[in-house]
Formats: sequence, C-alpha cells, structure tokens
Amino acid sequence: GVCALFGDEPFLKRLALKEITRTIVGDDEDAPVTSVEGSQAQWRDVRDELSTASLFTPGPRLVIVDEADKFVSNYRDKLEEYAAGPSSGVLVLIVDQWPGNTRLAKAVAKQGLAIECRAPQSQRGKTKVIDLGRLAKWLAAWASKTHHIKLTDT
Repeated sequence: GVCALFGDEPFLKRLALKEITRTIVGDDEDAPVTSVEGSQAQWRDVRDELSTASLFTPGPRLVIVDEADKFVSNYRDKLEEYAAGPSSGVLVLIVDQWPGNTRLAKAVAKQGLAIECRAPQSQRGKTKVIDLGRLAKWLAAWASKTHHIKLTDT
C-alpha cells in the first residue's frame, strides 16, 4: 500500500522510484500512474486516485507524492489508516525526513516499504561522514551495469 523514499539524495530517490514504478506497472506507457506535488496535494484527491480502478489497464494504481514532507504532516492520521489497512493502489511518498519512531513509519515498515536514499556513511569518531570508498565502488558498479562503461580511480 505505501512506500516511503526518504533521505537527502535525490539521485537515489529517482533510481528507487524508477524501480518501484517498473515493478508495479511494468513498461506499460498507459499504466495508471499519477504524480502530484506534495505542497499542493489534498488527501481526498490522492485517496480518490488510489481507489479508482482503471478501465483500460489491470493492476494497481500508482500515486506518487513528491516533496511530501508537508503532506505527511498535514494528513498523518489519514496516512496511518491507509498504511495499516488493505489497499487497492500503491502510494509512494518522497520525503526528506522519515522518523522511524512514528506510527506511520511503523505501519509502513509492517505493511509497506521504506527505502533510505542516502550516500553510504561511516563513523569517524562521533561524526558520520560519507564513505567515499563504498560510494566509488557502488558508482563504478552502477555505471558498468547501466551504461556499460568502466570507471577508474585515476
């Protein structure tokens, strides 16, 4: 029912959203996908989109709320209800903050999917810093798989 993409890395959010979209609706150009801006989204409109069945394409509807931090704050109780129950559509919330101790985060962890979109980090003393070694390794693997190129460290 609900997927949350959270963190400070927009590139990783786009990659995760692309994979979620492909998994839910496949490569069908006519698949029922709706994307709304979080600052302008109203729960009633999002809920209508999620519950409306497509006449031309089978499968669940996909509704994406981008920059959804304010949307989550405004409609947290409604989202908690939606995440806890069975649903006909898939809601993707793209947010910067996703505190794991909230009822919504717990409901999504139980019934949905939460994906952290941050660069890999390591601990240096009391400070977390970007782990450049892991990042370079991931980037080289991604470039090889996606674009069939080899990145070197020179």
